[in-house]
This record gives sequence, C-alpha cells and structure tokens, in this order.
Amino acid sequence: MLHLHRKHRKKLSKSNELIFVRFFTAIGLACIDTIWALYMESFGLNESTIGFISGFLVLFSILMTFVSIPVIEKFNQNKLLFFSLIVTAVAYFSIAFFNSLWIFLLMALLLTIAAVFRIDCFDILFRDSTSKKDLNKEEGLLYTFINLGWLIGPIIAGIIILRYGLLKVFYIASLFFILGVIVYWSMHLKSNIKKRKKIDSNPIENIVSYFKNKKLHLPYIMASGIEVWWALVYVYVPLFMIKNSLTEGHVSIFMAFIIVPLVLMEFLVGKLSEKTGFKIMFTSGYLGLTIASILLFFTNFIGAQMVILIFACAFVGFLEPIQDTYFFKNVTKKEEEKYYPIFATSSDIGSFIGKMGLAVTLVFLPSNFVYLVMAIMMFGYFLVSLKISKKAH
Repeated sequence: MLHLHRKHRKKLSKSNELIFVRFFTAIGLACIDTIWALYMESFGLNESTIGFISGFLVLFSILMTFVSIPVIEKFNQNKLLFFSLIVTAVAYFSIAFFNSLWIFLLMALLLTIAAVFRIDCFDILFRDSTSKKDLNKEEGLLYTFINLGWLIGPIIAGIIILRYGLLKVFYIASLFFILGVIVYWSMHLKSNIKKRKKIDSNPIENIVSYFKNKKLHLPYIMASGIEVWWALVYVYVPLFMIKNSLTEGHVSIFMAFIIVPLVLMEFLVGKLSEKTGFKIMFTSGYLGLTIASILLFFTNFIGAQMVILIFACAFVGFLEPIQDTYFFKNVTKKEEEKYYPIFATSSDIGSFIGKMGLAVTLVFLPSNFVYLVMAIMMFGYFLVSLKISKKAH
C-alpha cells in the first residue's frame, strides 16, 4: 500500500536514501563485530594471535586501497558499491555454511577487498549528493543512523547466540546485507564518472601527492585515532569479558550499550560543529578518551570497566561525525576519488596500530596494561589536535 501514497510524500534526497542503505549494512556489520574475535577464539586461538590476524587483515586492506583508486576513478561507483554489498553477503553466508578456520580466513580476505570499495564508494557518493553547507549536519545524521544500526546489531546477535549459537549470526548478517542490496537497487541512484585528463593509476604518485598537501595531514591523523580506540573495544574487551567468566550474551548486550551515547550525540555534534569548528570537538574527544583509559588501568573489576567504556564512548561521539567532514572540507569534488581512498587508510592505520600495539603489549605484560598503552596513544592524538585551526569548519 505504500506505493499509493508515494506521489503525496516529500521525495527523499539522495543522501537520505543512502543513509537507509548504510543503516541496514551497519546492523549486519555490528552483528559480526560482536562475535568476530569470539569466533576466532572458538578455534582455540589466543588473544595475541587474534590480534595479529586482525592486524594482518588491516595491512591487506591498506594495500587494496592503493589499488582501488584507478578502479574507482574509471568505473561507475554505484555498480562498485552494489557488487561489494553482494560479495559481503555471500562471504558471510559461506563462513556460516562451511564453519572452517581456513574458509574463514579466505572469506576474511574477500570481505576486506569488498569493504575497501564499499566504504570508499559510499562515502564519495554521499558527499557528492550533499551540499557543502549541509555536510556537517548530514554527516551527523548519517552517523546517527549508522550507530542506531550498531545498537540494534549486537542485540540481534545476542538473541541469535542464546537461541541458535554463534555460527547463525553470520547468516543473519548476510540477510541484512541482502536487505541493503534490495533497498539500494530499488532507489535507482545514479553517479556520474567525473571527467579527468588521466586515471591516477600510479599508487606511489597518489600517496606522495596526498601527503604533499599539508591541509590533508591533520584530517588523516585525527581519523586514525578513532580506530585505535575501536580496536580495543571490539577485539580485546570481548575476550577480556569471556576471560572473566561472562558469556557471549553479555558481550552482545555490552556492545549494544556502548553505542547508546553515540546515537544520542552524533547528530547534535554534527550540527554544533558548524558553529564551533572542528578543534574543540577533536580536543575534547581525545582528552576524554585519555582520561577514561587511565581510569580503566586502575580499575580491576570487569563490571566497572564496562561502565567506564560505555561512558567513554560519549567522547567518541565528538569525533566520529566530523572525521569525514573535516577531510571533505579540504578537497574539491574532482580530488575526491584520488584522495579519499588514501584518506580512508587512516582508519586502517589506526586499526593496525591499535590491534598490533595491544597484541604486542599482551605478549609481554598483563592484560590491564593495554589500557595504559591506550591512554598514552589517546593523549598523543590530543596533543596533535591542538594544532587544528580554530577557524576550521
């Protein structure tokens, strides 16, 4: 019956339509990230090994990103995004169907390739469908829906785990990506391949060109720090919870609760940053995460640590909705396909630093020292954020 009223409702903008696609995929990703480390642990892998495997996948993602630039410039980004969604759905289904460590590792590589194109194409399409003056607000709205998906996903994963077991979560995640494909297909979004004199096919030249642009240094660094923090939350904290006799169901509930502050804050932060600028948001966010990490180091009770982590995610809410905006405000539309994939490696670099840094820490020191290492890293990002211009919007 909905189609009967279609003519009488206000047509959604392209950016709003894309938000719905991202919402469904966020639910699927949240389901998987809730159990990603736990699934590897079910094969008998220890915390450090899981961290090293995750770190290797990040390095592979970085390499794939450099290869992706000429592909994104040459081909229709809508089609690349569409096929990356399908590949992700198939890979999750395959992991559940075969339930093999080697199949899992093979599919993890495939998922990494698909994620590179999915993230880059989506964010460029979203930017192109949003006016520059509305970008802060629209990014805030986007991250609100993303985090709503990340709130719902762990709850769904927890219910599935309790009733059907860990493996069935992969089927559910696959289903949500299929829903994302259906919604995306029904919207008939169009993208224009931007005219350019030549395709930027030399990865070394692309990297050098990016980092010669001094305006793009700080956006890169600021975006990487968020993933350093998430490496702790999504890889190591679930393992610590299981180690402290909590169940997989407890992990999924916790993963839902940490997203609540983000859902409540990120749209408001996106709008507020238009007036305050980026500096105060980045400095507040990283200083808050530094203090939270210090508190975690001196807290031994896992329940108290979980509460601190939930409140700490409020400071992530200062950072997430402005990271892409800060980049896009410093490039032209013609530079997006060339520079955004390189900028996107900031997340991979941050994830690699977090996963590998904490994995090495666990080899030599007790588990609570990962929080001290995290405090040092977050304080480093805070110091760098002080260099951001107050006038930057």
